Amino acid sequence: MKREWHKGRSRREISDIRQLVIIGAGFFVGGVALVFIGTYAVGLMGIAFGGTSIAAGRAKFLGEHTRKGRRSLKISGLLFTLTSLLLMVVSMVAQEPGSSREINGGVFVGLIGVIFFGGGSLLIAVHDKRQCQDGSSSNDDD
Repeated sequence: MKREWHKGRSRREISDIRQLVIIGAGFFVGGVALVFIGTYAVGLMGIAFGGTSIAAGRAKFLGEHTRKGRRSLKISGLLFTLTSLLLMVVSMVAQEPGSSREINGGVFVGLIGVIFFGGGSLLIAVHDKRQCQDGSSSNDDD
């Protein structure tokens, strides 16, 4: 099989793509194993994080400015938002009943993730929708 997909890419970029996909696959498989063991919440977070990494690697592979790459970026952002929501829920459920005044680290990190990745996904979707309506999309390589 010819390796034409790497033409014009630096070694660093190729390495980043491979790392994202390999790490994502590891988290995905680990998450599936945890779900089968019975640790559902942590397993679902692993699956979502793994899917996020794989989608981000796919976006880098396809090119972030292509239509398919943008779609992968949106999927990646939505999966990371889901992972952040799961982190918030798991942290709130696991919180001690008497510590309601203290901010839980998992809730805080999850909230930051929801704002950052959810907001970023929304901004990408709005930007792509506006480009599509204007007819100025030059990403016709679908």
